[in-house]
Amino acid sequence: MFARTSWRHRSLRGASQAGLVNHLNDGLTWGVFPLLFTDHGLGLAAGGPEC
Repeated sequence: MFARTSWRHRSLRGASQAGLVNHLNDGLTWGVFPLLFTDHGLGLAAGGPEC
């Protein structure tokens, strides 16, 4: 399956790469930004969405 989606079908390869980039952006947003906010003296509540 990996070889099929990675090398043989260009459209599946493009969709797979797009999904990887999307998940990478989400991971950075949810993982790195709170660390940066707390490092600069903001609390976790200041970095999260308002309820």
